[in-house]
Amino acid sequence: MFNDLSKQQDESPKTPIVFSEKAWHAMNLEGDATPEQLFQRKDDAVLAALEAIVLRTTSDVQAFYDIEVPCVITTGDLSKDHWLKLRVVVLRTEGRPCGLHITLRDEVHDPEQRVPGLFFPPGQVVATKAVHALMKQRRLEASVYVNRHLTGDWGDLGDEDKQSNEYALEHGLRLFSAYNIDTEGEDKLWIITEADRSCTTLLLPSEY
Repeated sequence: MFNDLSKQQDESPKTPIVFSEKAWHAMNLEGDATPEQLFQRKDDAVLAALEAIVLRTTSDVQAFYDIEVPCVITTGDLSKDHWLKLRVVVLRTEGRPCGLHITLRDEVHDPEQRVPGLFFPPGQVVATKAVHALMKQRRLEASVYVNRHLTGDWGDLGDEDKQSNEYALEHGLRLFSAYNIDTEGEDKLWIITEADRSCTTLLLPSEY
């Protein structure tokens, strides 16, 4: 089932990436942006955050990295457009990196602080080829559903299945969420986190 994962996804950092409330507010409200521009801005921020870690010049991971993303492209001249200044804070547990928190540069953050709202570590987040294709075509904003899954919103499941997830959350068992999606030809997205929390996979029911 999981043999269709792309090499790029397989090599991606095995840590969650979250936005602070202030950073998310700034990304969504600064400038007169269209929904497509907002989607691109979020993607630009995540890509810049990953590049800051992967392309670092030292072997040690620093406490934070400063990045910039274009806020609104209106003139075609990047030097004249507004850039949003963000900070990628490396979250740590017992001194070890466990996630990335994208904030505004003037925010104060404790790197040992638990990710707000995160119920459990997702491990490596991957998607099957079919889900990846929907994301690439901008027919599916997967991060919305991943965030719901990680905060205990199990989606469109029956009460019994939701109770099973609550039990699994407490006893370290596999977690399963299902979400109704509105994309051509597909109406459901599944997200599965393995019992050892090593991997969270996004897939379509037809691929199971």
